[in-house]
Amino acid sequence: MDILHDSLTGLYNKHFFDEELERLSKTRGIKIGVIICDIENFDEAHMKYSPSERDKITLGLASMLKTSFRESDIIARTTEEEFGILLEDVSEDLLVEISKRILEKVESFNKISTQLPMSVYVGWSLSDNSYGDVKKAFYDAGKNKKKE
Repeated sequence: MDILHDSLTGLYNKHFFDEELERLSKTRGIKIGVIICDIENFDEAHMKYSPSERDKITLGLASMLKTSFRESDIIARTTEEEFGILLEDVSEDLLVEISKRILEKVESFNKISTQLPMSVYVGWSLSDNSYGDVKKAFYDAGKNKKKE
């Protein structure tokens, strides 16, 4: 792995995500969507599951995210239990649709992986075209999470 990718998931890491967030905050004229996916009660999982089992949960969500977005979207593991996604030129309807699709995939995952169930919060926000609004959208996405 290189310095831009998370060693476990192969997704972009927080450093790269923060750089892209900064770059997109300086962009005008296109709507930027932000989605946050947070594994619920990950601290409890530390006590309940082994490291390899926790990795399976993390990798399961990472895999779901990889198949839910366009090649051009930025998908990153921003903390041990949180993933951030930056999407250029999107609508509110598309963000809602993608968020629902992620929650449906988690539900399907839990039907198959009954020994390692996953609970995920998904939040999203859409920037307007003003300077710096993508950072506000990231903050707002974290506040507006829905649970599966």
